[in-house]
Amino acid sequence: MPRSRNCRLPRQSTRERRRRYTTSSEGLRKPRTGHQRQMSDFSKRADRDKMHFAVVETKFGWIGLVSREGRLLYLFKPEESKDACMSQTVWRAGQDATEAPEAFGDLPDRLRTYFDGEKVDFQDIAIDLDGYTEFQAKLILQARSIPYGKVATYAELARAAGATNAARAAGQAMARNKTPIIVPCHRVVRSDGCAGGFAWGQHWKLALLEIEGIPISVQTCKREYTILAKSWRSRTKAGELC
Repeated sequence: MPRSRNCRLPRQSTRERRRRYTTSSEGLRKPRTGHQRQMSDFSKRADRDKMHFAVVETKFGWIGLVSREGRLLYLFKPEESKDACMSQTVWRAGQDATEAPEAFGDLPDRLRTYFDGEKVDFQDIAIDLDGYTEFQAKLILQARSIPYGKVATYAELARAAGATNAARAAGQAMARNKTPIIVPCHRVVRSDGCAGGFAWGQHWKLALLEIEGIPISVQTCKREYTILAKSWRSRTKAGELC
């Protein structure tokens, strides 16, 4: 039966609305935001599974690594200072995590070699696929097979994972990649030859492609890339390519 325009429901107080939003039918209090819920779940996993972390100095900055049960879980964007890198890494790993560079084997040395411009293969590095859907995990594993110095399009990656017309889903999976470089999502580009997006920023994607000797269209991020390239080259010898 339609409600009359003059009929008004009783007004709820702010406290009642807050209680309804944060309390379940069983009377258990829930996190009020998606961010709090994610952090709560992450803390529970950190208590259950031993986490290790390390920070690595490279030519392009400090990189944070986090592993769980011997599998790489996170690889963070290079930071200019060790303190900034350490802060982000510890926050993700959890307060109970242990700083243990030896837990990552020769990965730190291989990352330094990669940023020095030499060819490095990371396909033997075990990664943690927790948090991905089944299809996203397939896309992540397919992206690992793209060789150094080569690129594939989002559409090609989706077809390799067994789906057609799923280029957008492939892009979303690459955006969620937690271990860039190890999973070389920077080698996945748009069908028109442009770089496309990247979780670290498009200028980082172009820089990684340049390290591997892959020419790509700069387009809208040309200004950002130029500024970043100048800051990198200032840390190296004159004329040396970062």
